[in-house]
Amino acid sequence: MLINDFLKRVSVAEILTLVFIFSVGISLLYKFALYEELGIDWYIYSLSPQQIFLSSMSFTFFCLLGVMLGVVIPVFRKHWFAMFIILMLIMIGLFFADALNLTNITNKLVVLLISTITFMSIIKMHFFSTSKDGEFLREIPVEKLNFWDKNLPIIFSLIMILVFLAMIYMQGTSLAKYILEKPHSQSIVKLKDKSDKWILIEMNGDKVLLMKYGVKREFKIVEYKEIESFKVN
Repeated sequence: MLINDFLKRVSVAEILTLVFIFSVGISLLYKFALYEELGIDWYIYSLSPQQIFLSSMSFTFFCLLGVMLGVVIPVFRKHWFAMFIILMLIMIGLFFADALNLTNITNKLVVLLISTITFMSIIKMHFFSTSKDGEFLREIPVEKLNFWDKNLPIIFSLIMILVFLAMIYMQGTSLAKYILEKPHSQSIVKLKDKSDKWILIEMNGDKVLLMKYGVKREFKIVEYKEIESFKVN
C-alpha cells in the first residue's frame, strides 16, 4: 500500500534523480573526509560530481543497498522469512567477494548494517508507530496527537540521519589513516624518467593522485600517460 501510494506520486525519472543526488551526496561527504584527513581537502574542488561518484562507487553501493534494505524490510515486515533469506544471500555474497579479495568485508558490513538500521528505524518510526490503542499514528489527525507522538519521529529521524552521516565521515577518515599508516599496502607507481616511488591514492579519468612513498603528505597529480608501471601489493 505504501509503495503503491509512493509510486503514484513520483515518476521513475524522479526516483532515479533522487537516487543520483543522494549517491553524490554520500560520495562527496566520504571523499571530503578522506581528503581532509590526508591534508588535501582542496583536491575535491578539482573533481566533478561524476568523478567523485565513480571513484567511490563501491562504498556508495553498499550505502544504497543498506538504504534499500532499510526501506524494504519494514514495508514487507509480514514476510520476515523472505527478508531473512535475502539478507543471508547478501551476506554469503559478501563473504565470497572477500575470499576473492574483491572487497573489504569488515568495512562493507559496517556500512551495510548501519545504513540498513538507520533507514529501517526511520521508516518504522514514521509509518508503523502506534498509539496506546494500537492505531497507526499516521492515521490519526495531527491535532489529536500529543507533543511526543507528533515530534518524536522527527527528532528520532534527525538523530539517526546524523549517525548515518557520521558513519560515512568516519569511513572516509578511517581509509585515510590506513593509507598513511600502511602505505606498503597500496599500489606502488613508478613514473617515467623518475627513480622515486609513489603510492597510488586514486585515479579520476586521466588524472592520477599520488603520495610519495616513505614521505607522508607529499602529493602529486599527474596524467595517466606519465606512469611507467604499477606494482600491486
